[in-house]
Amino acid sequence: MKSPKIVWSAGLTIGAIVVVVVLKMTLLGSYPWWLLWVAVINLVTACAFVIDKEIAVRVADRPPAERGRARIPEFALLWLSLIGGTVGALVAMLGRRHKTMDREFLLRYGMIVVLHALAVGFGVAYMVFAGGGEG
Repeated sequence: MKSPKIVWSAGLTIGAIVVVVVLKMTLLGSYPWWLLWVAVINLVTACAFVIDKEIAVRVADRPPAERGRARIPEFALLWLSLIGGTVGALVAMLGRRHKTMDREFLLRYGMIVVLHALAVGFGVAYMVFAGGGEG
């Protein structure tokens, strides 16, 4: 198993590179502002899931009353997913095997994914049909 320090370093480095590239593209005007938002929120969401998993592993041997105090609440994880971090959440969930057995959490997360898919679908349809008559 890889050292957590190496994984964190690589993840933060890749995340920083993505944020810098997207920021540069956004500031140059070649890409829309929301692309920066999507990159940043997915990075933050992935980090939140990984941090919660690390805390969960470290407090596993404590009494049940003390386990949940240091954890990131499920509401916060789902909220980060809802405001744009679905891809970051999925990568972290699968990469760290976090929240993959919690059916209630997966159901809520699945509803968020469906909402995002619908929003993207409607957005693409709007751009195609509203912008298709121009030219």
